Amino acid sequence: MAGEIGFFRKTFLGGFNKQDVSEYIAKQANEKNDVTKAKDMAEQDAAALAAEVTELRLALDKAKQDAKTYKVKALEAAERTIADLETAIKNMRAEVETKNADVCAALDEVKEKITGISSIFDNADEKLEDLKSMLSEEKAEVRGK
Repeated sequence: MAGEIGFFRKTFLGGFNKQDVSEYIAKQANEKNDVTKAKDMAEQDAAALAAEVTELRLALDKAKQDAKTYKVKALEAAERTIADLETAIKNMRAEVETKNADVCAALDEVKEKITGISSIFDNADEKLEDLKSMLSEEKAEVRGK
């Protein structure tokens, strides 16, 4: 063995050591094989990830569509509720106005009756005064005689 050039040892007659060349070729083949396997695995992983991304995008699109559908349904329900409330308020207002008119009419009747009662009391006061006056006159007459 005369010396080494790179990875290969020289032989006595010139050229390279056959075993070194064989080992180098085998090593390069193994490395190439390892790189090819790693590349294949990386490509498979990338394909799996791409499929997962596609699946997730589809799920996201469906979730967005579902959210939009739920939002539309919620808005429609809110509109119906508002319409129902408007109707209820309108009906209550009409009922209150009717009851108010009834109460006002009843109050007017009570006022008239109270006015009538006041008149009766006024008449009663006048008659009592008349009676007092008559009694006083009768008393005076009886004493004067």
